[in-house]
Amino acid sequence: NKIHAKILPDSGMKSFENSIDKSGLNIKFLNKKTKFEEAIKSYNLAVNFRMSTVFFECLIQNKPTILVLDKRTNIYFDKKFLNFLKLMLKNNIAFINISKASKFINENYFHLDKWWNNKKTQNLRNDIRENYCRNFNSTHKDFKKLFND
Repeated sequence: NKIHAKILPDSGMKSFENSIDKSGLNIKFLNKKTKFEEAIKSYNLAVNFRMSTVFFECLIQNKPTILVLDKRTNIYFDKKFLNFLKLMLKNNIAFINISKASKFINENYFHLDKWWNNKKTQNLRNDIRENYCRNFNSTHKDFKKLFND
């Protein structure tokens, strides 16, 4: 399997990229100028290691994605989001254990669509989108209101 990774500029992940290069793993790092929207179209799964815009963009675009959280750095969420996080853990959208995430990917890689398009997964994705992803309408009327009121 080919694995491609995109490291955000100035993310502090250069040392990660260097350690992967030295490990001998077959991971290609995408050009930093590659736009997320273009890159994501070419891949079956996005793996996120931070609660970030990319994770939410994948949800908006209905692109299979998982989130691997480090309990030491990703633990401060409001009560409402913690409930969503529990559901994401239950539905294999989020993982706190990288070994479990790896096992899930290896066991489901050839049928990710079945998992991602499952009714429970899609309902959860839509609930998260509705609560945490602001998607302005095409005329941007609601965005313009921010500046006119």
